[in-house]
Amino acid sequence: MKNLIKEILMSEIKSMLTSEEVHNESNKVISDYVVGKICMIRTYSAGVHYGKVLRQDGTQVVLEQSRRIFSWSKAATLSQLALEGDASDDTKVAMTIEAPIVLTQAIEIIPMSKDAVSKLGEKTWKM
Repeated sequence: MKNLIKEILMSEIKSMLTSEEVHNESNKVISDYVVGKICMIRTYSAGVHYGKVLRQDGTQVVLEQSRRIFSWSKAATLSQLALEGDASDDTKVAMTIEAPIVLTQAIEIIPMSKDAVSKLGEKTWKM
């Protein structure tokens, strides 16, 4: 009886692993989830940026229409900032860089909500 149950379970597991849906999902790479989307990028040494992801390969990310975020105060985490944004006066966001930029040590890539993009888009900090 135990062998029969084991054979049935193994058969079920094999069929699940070979199904087209599971196969396709396992072939996705990180770039499939972020390329073409506006994302917030935390880097190891270049700070926090956001913009449209043109390319992602390992820790390298290419952004267009990017902006550097120097500080914020109305979000406890970068994830919260990417979802809710921050329109407070304490938020400091640099002007938009039109040309693509390459970030070489991305350690976090967070897709942003439209609301967050809108709120941060209202801010431009210059010296």
